[in-house]
Amino acid sequence: MRTSKKIEGSEILCEYDSSNIKKAAYNVDKRELDISFNSGSQYRYFDVSHELFTEFDMAESQGKTFSSKIRPLKYQKL
Repeated sequence: MRTSKKIEGSEILCEYDSSNIKKAAYNVDKRELDISFNSGSQYRYFDVSHELFTEFDMAESQGKTFSSKIRPLKYQKL
């Protein structure tokens, strides 16, 4: 469940109350999604559509949506 959302220019910044995901930053122009996990790990996912980010953000479980739809995308560890 999302606990906060802020828009700064082309970035959408969200925090979550999730067992796995702490926060996410989505860059609308670059189609990049940075996810910070509760473990402290951070990853950047590439070519994430705005629709997919919205689905992730609004999901009942961000972890389930992440695992099934975002994790398979190209990424890099930050």
